[in-house]
Amino acid sequence: MHAYALMGNHVHLLVTSAHAGAAARLMPAIASGYARHLAAAYGHADPVWEEAYDASPVHARRHLLACMRYIEENPVRAGLAPHPGAYPWSSYRANALGEDDALVTPHAHYCSLGRSPDVRRAAYAALFAQTNRLTPLTRLFALRNFLKL
Repeated sequence: MHAYALMGNHVHLLVTSAHAGAAARLMPAIASGYARHLAAAYGHADPVWEEAYDASPVHARRHLLACMRYIEENPVRAGLAPHPGAYPWSSYRANALGEDDALVTPHAHYCSLGRSPDVRRAAYAALFAQTNRLTPLTRLFALRNFLKL
């Protein structure tokens, strides 16, 4: 897995599978197993996911990096954090800050951002600086810090 964001009601995953088509079978298999668990443990009969699962291949370097950024910025867009690094359930801190995350395996396109891990992380973090968006939560954090509440 190269990037992820675990949200309250959905997940975003960017994975490369060892076998053709395996990634497209991953989420339906997880959903099926989880649905069986919910049914057995709690008598739950409703669908597990709110929306249909989507698997789209990502090939080009710029698309892969844009997809990683989209995934890791999702908590910010949802108003759950002022910056991707402030959200604990995503891969941002591994990819941009170098924190250990056993779930994350760097993709070759990510590795092409620089020869050393420090250079790669700095280049990756710079992709996020290019989109200096203000969200309501970001404004609230900025105001709170300004007023020192």
